[in-house]
Amino acid sequence: MACLTVNCPALGTGVIPDAKSPASDQKAGSVLFYNIYSSDAANYNAQNTRISITNTHPVLRATVHLFFVDGVSCTAADQYLCLTPNQTYTFLASDIDPGTTGYLVAVAVDDRGCPIDFNYLIGDEYIKLNSGHAANLGAEAISALAGGLPLCDLNSTTATLNFDGVSYNGVPRVLAVDNIPAKGDSNDAADPQPLRRQSVGRRSDFGHDLRSALRRRRAGLQLQHHRRLPVEKHSLKQLPENGSTL
Repeated sequence: MACLTVNCPALGTGVIPDAKSPASDQKAGSVLFYNIYSSDAANYNAQNTRISITNTHPVLRATVHLFFVDGVSCTAADQYLCLTPNQTYTFLASDIDPGTTGYLVAVAVDDRGCPIDFNYLIGDEYIKLNSGHAANLGAEAISALAGGLPLCDLNSTTATLNFDGVSYNGVPRVLAVDNIPAKGDSNDAADPQPLRRQSVGRRSDFGHDLRSALRRRRAGLQLQHHRRLPVEKHSLKQLPENGSTL
């Protein structure tokens, strides 16, 4: 509402979204979705992705389980990160999963690898493609909700993440877009603008079931350890403060 008096209150920084606010790239969460990453194994300078993830907590460290989901086979390579308080770590897709196009899921976990309530993760990425397209994209953050985390202990090999508004924020079911250039104006030939939709449903945008590290269970994901890359199972890495540049 507009202020119509001479003693209007000063503009503030706004209210930080709480855990119950919808999933978005404008808040912190316990799960982050990076909609696309890609690199060209033959020419990293032409096609690559710079990915950043930040632990915004001023005191607590964060352990993050990363799942790099291949857009063709839907298999997943995974890696662990340990972030100190207020640390941002940046890396290139070509350094972790070269020559692959897919999407990335980051999950806050404890030292056992079990999902936890840690709504202090934010992230973003810069991607450039051989087609000439480039974009800065914020990671979509999903908050854990109090009292709804999946059952997980030292004997667990999987954990189901339910995006049902009880364990975690619900995820969108409807896509709304506007201002799409007309194909009749030669937009597909002169300067095509890719529209990418990632789904965590039974079938992904690439037309394959989400198997291996990501399995759909109604409104949730089942996470288990599965690797395309030769990384050591359950290994926790303390990464340096500085990251890669693109």
